[in-house]
Amino acid sequence: MSLLQVENLKTHFFTEDGIVKAVDGVTFSVDRGETLGIVGESGCGKTMMALSLLRLIPDPPGKIVDGKIIYNSEDSKSVDLLSLNSRDIRNIRGKNIAMIFQEPMTSLNPVLTIGNQIGEAIKLHVGGSKKEVRDKTIDILKLVQIPGAEKRIDDYPYQLSGGMRQRAMIAMALSCRPDILIADEPTTALDVTIQAQILELILELQKKLGMAVILVTHDFGVVAEITDRVIVMYAGKFVETGKTKDVFASPQHPYTKGLLSSIPSLNHTGEKVKLKTIPGVVPDLRNLPKGCSFQDRCPKVQKKCRIEEPNLFAAGNEQKVRCFFPGEEI
Repeated sequence: MSLLQVENLKTHFFTEDGIVKAVDGVTFSVDRGETLGIVGESGCGKTMMALSLLRLIPDPPGKIVDGKIIYNSEDSKSVDLLSLNSRDIRNIRGKNIAMIFQEPMTSLNPVLTIGNQIGEAIKLHVGGSKKEVRDKTIDILKLVQIPGAEKRIDDYPYQLSGGMRQRAMIAMALSCRPDILIADEPTTALDVTIQAQILELILELQKKLGMAVILVTHDFGVVAEITDRVIVMYAGKFVETGKTKDVFASPQHPYTKGLLSSIPSLNHTGEKVKLKTIPGVVPDLRNLPKGCSFQDRCPKVQKKCRIEEPNLFAAGNEQKVRCFFPGEEI
């Protein structure tokens, strides 16, 4: 049984200009100890889907209008997170399912020390005296390899480097040893060396704590580095899913091919190579075209694509693709 099972999840935003279908009927599962990557351009709905799992969508104007999010706890009790009241979901949020948010400088409270911010989650979900909470906070700072944790616990966010702030965010997410860690762009705005350190840290902690990881990113390089399975998302829907190695070896959807082709590569001949791009932009989610949402950017679009929306079809190697003409050369 999967640790987390998401079925037909739909998150919409009701605005004066129309309904924005940020997440439009996604279904997937995550097993214990697995690393799942969610990849796509900005505006494809990745972060909204991640926030939906913890019911952190701003309401209004956002609302989860359909679906199920089934969490299977260690005591074998299954619960639909969408059926819980606000008090019960708070008991799970941070304790059983935690999230590393984007941009640690803006996610951390600038007027509170990192010790206070990490200790708040421990006090809420674990409890203990002031000294016990402080000791546990120091332990988690050591776990994420922040040097001088006994002193750093009293630092404010502005006193930490970008990499250290990100480690503090990870410490906050891991403070209660969750079953599932959602990492939303955990390496954004970090230099390459620090990115590698953060990814290595997440993998190390995953093995140590036995948790599942859902990695949300726009970077296929990061996906290749640490994920077991990958989901490619576009305009609120999944357009391709499969084992990471299979998707990289044989991408089926033209959007996936475009993302992989746009990754800069080293040219050992010294020749200048023009970086490939995907033409156009993500469509307006308030007014999606009839048929396939990728049609205006697809190099092999055909008449059928503008009339009928494709479903997710099996494409071999446990892959699924939302395309009428999968795997064909562009």
